[in-house]
Amino acid sequence: GVFVVKPDRGLSKLDAVRARVGVAIGSRVLDLSWLASEDLHVVGDRKLCEHKSPWLLDVPGAYVVTRRYPIGFDRASIFSSGTLTPLMRAGAKTWRAMRARLQALLALHPIPGVRNLRAPYDVTGMCLYRMEDVEMRMPCDVGDFTDFYASREHATNVGTMFRGASNALNENWAALPVGYHGRASSVVCSGTNIVRPRGQILKDASSSSSGGTSETTYAPTAKLDFELEVGVFVGGAGNELGVPIKIADASEHVFGYCLLNDWSARDVQRWEYVPLGPFASKSFATTISPWVVTALALEDARCAAPAQDLRTPLPYLVEDDRHALDVIL
Repeated sequence: GVFVVKPDRGLSKLDAVRARVGVAIGSRVLDLSWLASEDLHVVGDRKLCEHKSPWLLDVPGAYVVTRRYPIGFDRASIFSSGTLTPLMRAGAKTWRAMRARLQALLALHPIPGVRNLRAPYDVTGMCLYRMEDVEMRMPCDVGDFTDFYASREHATNVGTMFRGASNALNENWAALPVGYHGRASSVVCSGTNIVRPRGQILKDASSSSSGGTSETTYAPTAKLDFELEVGVFVGGAGNELGVPIKIADASEHVFGYCLLNDWSARDVQRWEYVPLGPFASKSFATTISPWVVTALALEDARCAAPAQDLRTPLPYLVEDDRHALDVIL
C-alpha cells in the first residue's frame, strides 16, 4: 500500500508529507521506499563490508556491501514515486523477485510483538512504523476501470432487482464476460466521504411497465446501495491495441487484489440503464481498500472454480481448473 506518516510522529514536515510504498507486517508497516534507497546485499565476509547496516544489527557474521540489485531494475525509481504504479508496470518477473528478496531480508531480525515474523529494524527506526502512526493513501493511479459480474449469485441478485426472478439472468451471462467501463476518476480510497448523488427518478415505477406515461423527478437518490466486491489490479507491459492477451497468460498480468465497494443509486439506475447500461447512477463513487494483497501472496488460496454448467464456453475463454480463489471477504 501507500502511506504517509502522521505529522505528530516526530518526523520533519517534509518527511511526514512524503508518500511511501509500504508492506503490512502484522500491526506494522515496512517502508519499502527507505529500504530501496539502502541498496543492501547480505554477505558473510567482513573484508567485503562497506558498512554495517541497521537491517543487520545483532545478526552475527552478517554484513552488507553496496552493489547493484541482482534482478536488473532500479528499485529506487520503483519505490520512490509514492505510488504502486511503477511497480505494477514492472511486470511479473519483478514482482516475484521483489517478494523473494523481501522474504529473505525479513528472516534476519525479529519484529517486536509480531509472532513468527521478522524484520530488519527496531519499531522505532527509520523503516518500520506502527499502523496507528500512518495514514493510508490511494495505492496506485487508476487508468481504467471495468466492472464485471463475477458470479452467478451476484448476477442473479442484480437481475432480480430490475427484471424479476423469472428473468434474472440474461442469456449472454453464461457465454461471455458481462461488464461495463466505469469512471476511473471516481475510484477513491476507503474512508472518503461520498456525496449522495442526484438524478432522474421514476415517480411511479409501475407506470412505464404497464404502458403508461413515465413521469420523472430530479432528486437525491432514496435508494443508495453498495455491494461488496473484489478489485483486481492489472499490471505488466500491457498489450498492443487490437491484440488480446490470451487467457492462459492472464495471470501474469494480475498484480493483486483488494476489497471494493461498488456504489449505486438504484432508483436512478432503474430509469437510465436501458438501453446502454449504467451512467450517472454508478459513476459517482467506487471505494477500494488502501491495501493491495498481491496475487503471489494468494497462491495457496487458488482452487477449482464452480462448474460452468449453463453453457460450454468457447475455446478462447477456457481456463485451467485452479483459477478461482477461496477467500473470506
